[in-house]
Amino acid sequence: MNSHGEVNREIKTVFLEHGFDELSQYPARRSLLRFAMMFRHAKVGMIRVTSDNLIQAANSAFAAMLGCSAAELVGHSYLDLLASGEMEAAAQDWKSVAMDSRRSQTSERRFRHRHGQIVYTRETLTRVDEHSHLAQFIAIYQDVSESKSALEEQSAREHELRLVLESAARLAESVAFDLSNYLMIIASYAELIEGHTEDSRILKSTAEINAAARRATGLTERLLTFSRQELKNPGVLRS
Repeated sequence: MNSHGEVNREIKTVFLEHGFDELSQYPARRSLLRFAMMFRHAKVGMIRVTSDNLIQAANSAFAAMLGCSAAELVGHSYLDLLASGEMEAAAQDWKSVAMDSRRSQTSERRFRHRHGQIVYTRETLTRVDEHSHLAQFIAIYQDVSESKSALEEQSAREHELRLVLESAARLAESVAFDLSNYLMIIASYAELIEGHTEDSRILKSTAEINAAARRATGLTERLLTFSRQELKNPGVLRS
């Protein structure tokens, strides 16, 4: 601001935006002014909404979240800005706050951007009373779209990894059973040979065959253990 006159003009503009006609009518006008100025210049989104869900005022931060101007939002129903499937939950949250004069509630809320994409926000809703009756709501919004997108990407990667692990577990199970069957056949033939010869060289060879079969049997057991763990708990990622 370059002059006292410009400050006064902005004060008057802000008060008119919030429905305050004469500053002298309000003994607490300094508090009202602080709120009005904070509302207008806040980095987070803010709206003032009537008890029947009509937007009385919106700041530029909230309008920017939806890709429009604050003036375009005034007079529209708050519910019309919500993303598909969000209206019922939002209406229930606002009803809960409306029924309790001491209540303030924080929830996740999804809006529809002008260009169609979903805007994820964290909504803090507070009721404002006048003469002990609900007069309006003040809602504050923090845009959490980036962190929400990051969580969704992480969830998609984890889901893909779970599918890979499940496929690997089923393959391991199949290989383990096939290998176990082959080892049983090899061990049986080794025992059959041992029963029909006394040649020390052949007996040494069959002993080595049986030892290798036992080691391989240990491998099949580890494969089956891995398979059972993954198929029993497909949602658990082990490091």
